[in-house]
Parts: sequence; C-alpha cells; structure tokens
Amino acid sequence: MPAPVLTRAERANSRSVYVCGAFTYIDDWALTNRVQGVIIQKVTRSLTDLVMVNGGLEMPLSLDQAKTAFDPQNDTLFLDVLTYWELFDVPAGTGVIDGDQFQSNWFAKTGPESKPNAKDGQPIATTRGKYQISGEARFYPTTKTPAQLGFPAKLKIAAKLPSTTTDPTPNLAGLVPSASVKRTVAATWDSAKLGVYKDVHGKDVSARGVTQLAIS
Repeated sequence: MPAPVLTRAERANSRSVYVCGAFTYIDDWALTNRVQGVIIQKVTRSLTDLVMVNGGLEMPLSLDQAKTAFDPQNDTLFLDVLTYWELFDVPAGTGVIDGDQFQSNWFAKTGPESKPNAKDGQPIATTRGKYQISGEARFYPTTKTPAQLGFPAKLKIAAKLPSTTTDPTPNLAGLVPSASVKRTVAATWDSAKLGVYKDVHGKDVSARGVTQLAIS
C-alpha cells in the first residue's frame, strides 16, 4: 500500500480578524492512503516589535512586560508557552479529524475605552506589533495512545488536544512519518491606523489597530 500523504488547506470562511493582534484561522487536514494514526504538530510562536502608546509616548515592551501588561493571569495569551507539540487523532476509515486552529487574543488592555459608546471589557487599542505562529506537522501510522507517544495531558493553549511542552521525538522511535507540512500565520497591527473588520454578524466595523494577516 502506498505511504500516507498529509496535506492541509484553509477551511472556507474560517478566517476572521479583530483588533490589536486578535484573529482566528483554521486549516483542515487531508490524508491520502489513510490508515489509523496521529498527526503531531510542533507549534512555535513569537511576539516582536511590540510597542505601547500612551498619551503620545511610545514604550517598547519585552515579552515579560507584555505578560504583565496584557495577561497577568496567563489565561488568554499564554506567553509563557512559545513552543509546544499537539496531537490530532486520525481514526481509520472516514472518521473526522479535528481542524487545526491558529488564533490569538488581543495584545491590549481591556476596560472602558475613551471613546463614545465604548463598553467595558473591550480592548483599548493603544499598541502596535507583530505576532507569528507557525506549525510543522507530520502523520505517524500507529495504534499507540497519546500518553504512550509522550502526550500525557492537555495544555490550555491547545484547548482539547493532547499537547506537551516536552519534545516527544524519543517516544516516536520506530514510527515512519509522512513528509512534513507547514503553515505560518503572521498578524500585524498598528493602533495609529484606522481600518475595518467584520463582526460576528458580517457587519463592517471601523476601528483602530485592525489585525492584518499574512498566511504562508
């Protein structure tokens, strides 16, 4: 039987943007010559050129400063996890494979914005920067469990997927992977610039710091 071949493609109508780096993007997996196994993806993240603007003053922020300023509870941006691995189960036959979701929350403070009709809990657009997330994935034919492959738990950043910050490579010895497939999503924004995004109802919304996406 020919070896399995893994591919990925953007899910229709899955891409959405907000402000200050917030976005969602989803790829769907496809596997030809399918057999039971897992897709294991190494995810790397970076945050660069982050600047906070306050009263006309600009202050570059380090990664640690960004954690303190925008996610002190470490429950929205997860900036303490810049590299991790996640596992997607591939049942034999035609069972569904979970889509691969890239996303980010906003890199901004929340609160009553100093604009008419602003609501509490919305981002205050006073930053600019670049956030990038990349994934490199391979399919491994196997009947082993996630725990046997080095995925004993689920990280919050990976939602419901088995995931780990420890390289699982030693647990994959003897398995023959497919060729790798890669995806990079780069988000940039600048609060000094006015832009337009679509809300959940498809309505155009004018705002500063609208996230711009580059997909490769």
